[in-house]
Amino acid sequence: MSRSLRIAIASIEYPTQPFSSGIGTYTQALAEGLVARGHRVHVLTRGAEGNTIERDGDLRVEYVVPARAELPERLSNSLSMAALGVRGLIGESRYRRRIAMRLHELVADEGYQLVEAADHMGEAAWYDPARHPGVPFVVRLHTPLACSERIERNVPPWVTAVAASQERRQVRRATHLTAPASATVAPMLEALRAIGRAVTVYPNPHASALRPSRPAPEPDGPPVVLFVGRLSGWKGADTLMRAVPEVLGHFPETRFVVAGADPGPSHGFDTYEAYLRSLLPPRAAGSVEFQGRVGHDLLAGHYRRATACVFPSRFEALGYACLEAMSFGKAIVGSAVGGMRELLDDGNAGLLHRPPDPADLARHIVALLGDPALRQRLGRRAFERARTRYSAERSLDAAEAFYAGAIDQLRPHATPVPRGASRGAPVGRRPAPTRPSGPTDEASAAARR
Repeated sequence: MSRSLRIAIASIEYPTQPFSSGIGTYTQALAEGLVARGHRVHVLTRGAEGNTIERDGDLRVEYVVPARAELPERLSNSLSMAALGVRGLIGESRYRRRIAMRLHELVADEGYQLVEAADHMGEAAWYDPARHPGVPFVVRLHTPLACSERIERNVPPWVTAVAASQERRQVRRATHLTAPASATVAPMLEALRAIGRAVTVYPNPHASALRPSRPAPEPDGPPVVLFVGRLSGWKGADTLMRAVPEVLGHFPETRFVVAGADPGPSHGFDTYEAYLRSLLPPRAAGSVEFQGRVGHDLLAGHYRRATACVFPSRFEALGYACLEAMSFGKAIVGSAVGGMRELLDDGNAGLLHRPPDPADLARHIVALLGDPALRQRLGRRAFERARTRYSAERSLDAAEAFYAGAIDQLRPHATPVPRGASRGAPVGRRPAPTRPSGPTDEASAAARR
């Protein structure tokens, strides 16, 4: 692309922070990829230790620290927790106003041409695109809390209600919506109460170092089944543990390697790993190895030594670990729910499991372990699909085309905010809604928008 764009991105996380996951991975790959192509990017994200800005050429990452709520003294437990909750809400409100203020400054004072925000938690909900009618406000549908809490509950209901209100407010204000897979659009729009909104679909840019140039060879020795992902019900780690005994009944020498961070106490146990171990009968416990969070070098080795990889998630917007396994040419059992189904080409590049059915998962794992020809055929298809359709270059091409099209679409309708007008008053014209675009319509959808 010959023209240089200025893109501001509000993200709940960024990989230099310890809590970073899929949204942070996407944001970093997108930001670094756009800057490498000559664009300027400013990322606003949560900080942990202070309000700072890190600069690397045309990439700036600004960390904003929310106010921390401290437990009040000399109050009963119930009153203390209530006061803590109120202080937390006040801190989050101030944080969102700070994010909105910085986004307005970037657009008004530094000429940023497009603002993108993640849907999860609605952190840019207070940004008002009506103040900048020629500047698109894009919300990327990763997975809103309003949707994820229906799949696995992790926070109190009142937190979900508050976060969902911010997510819905942010989506209502958005001029454009995007998503990484068409299969995820309907449930997310339903959770956001935005059914009927147009959504442009293109894959997440992925800049993982785990991109070998050719498929890994079939390993020797006893079969190894690899799971990569956060230890959680969301990722289906519990489903895998319940499937282990059935697989061992067919292939007793199988080793199961589990690589992923432990989120902490769960189901009455001190760690999620302890909970998962409790699901294994004694005869199966020695066949499962928990590796914890591992770095890229170790993870690459795990992929190479795997006979098959399993990702039984209850829902995925895309599935970065699945894409990494595809890049190694591995035979995969993936989830039939969400974006992973599109990654695996509706089952043509990997077997599809119906979560959270452990018997179904075991059946698919046994099928792979017992059929080397099937593993090789699926692995080759997965490798080619990762190398072509889901390459970083193709994803960045689609993102660039969409951003340029969105900017050009709104530019003719840009009118200055009248002096003295209400700052929250709608100014300018929002584009007319169209039907959601499918995954094969990336270029044409970007041009239309």
